[in-house]
Amino acid sequence: MDHLAEVPELEQLLLAAHATGGHPTVTEMAEAIGLDVNHIVDLTNQLIELGLVEPEQSQAQEVVPTMRGQSLAAQLERSYIDGARRTEAIRRGVLDSFRQRPDGSSEDLAEAWPGRALRPAPSHDEIAEAYEFLRDRGLVKAQGTWQGVWLGVRLEASGRDALEGRHRLVTPQSATTIHDHSNHSQTFNQQGANIGAVSVGDRNTVSGAVTVEAQPLEQIRKALTEALTQVDQLPIDHQGTVREALEDAASVAESDTPRPGALRRLLQAASDAAGSAMGTAAGQSIVNLMNSAATLI
Repeated sequence: MDHLAEVPELEQLLLAAHATGGHPTVTEMAEAIGLDVNHIVDLTNQLIELGLVEPEQSQAQEVVPTMRGQSLAAQLERSYIDGARRTEAIRRGVLDSFRQRPDGSSEDLAEAWPGRALRPAPSHDEIAEAYEFLRDRGLVKAQGTWQGVWLGVRLEASGRDALEGRHRLVTPQSATTIHDHSNHSQTFNQQGANIGAVSVGDRNTVSGAVTVEAQPLEQIRKALTEALTQVDQLPIDHQGTVREALEDAASVAESDTPRPGALRRLLQAASDAAGSAMGTAAGQSIVNLMNSAATLI
């Protein structure tokens, strides 16, 4: 799973081959994906080595996923609908948007999404979460927010490196890692209207934002930490998806002021990812932990 994420063309080929439901040829896959036939052959050989494509059909110039490949492709498809792959695709799309529109706001991107086609299309909340993730990691810098809309965003040098280097945009640390989330914001309230004015701080937020209370948040963090310790007990084909979903939820939970909607959605995504391994004790345990954590929000 991690190897596929590091080589996007491999994941793209596996998903495309799985979507046909038949015996697509390398020529058909080259046309569908927009890559050279020789490149498709090379990618197919890599998928064979990973045990995701049948070697016999591949020798006949066909790209036919194995049972394991079909299972993994189905997990990937679910993850792009509401899971870790979707979260990363949105973060990547926001970063990629600086190529065409370096001065766009989060509202602009929500109205005309420039990134990978996703179903359903990314909501403004999801895009705002991506801006927050990129800002917290020093990849972009924002002037501030106005009624939840991110404004004055610019790409930092580290963001350009990530953009050109195709760096992964998921949280690499485990849930037990402690980050400095010191808030240097300056927030001003305008009398007579529920509007938070944009100010000149390192972090600017709309006043009155709803966040998760401290005690439930600590319980959620503990649940995520415990769930992460059980990932290695899952079947190997499920570990990557579940770990990514848990780490994404943990990255939001580690914030001092996480958004309830964002955290609830990521906890549900982690539960759904582990649900594919419900037949195991670890899968059942992780689902129970995530469902219990979600009730605390």
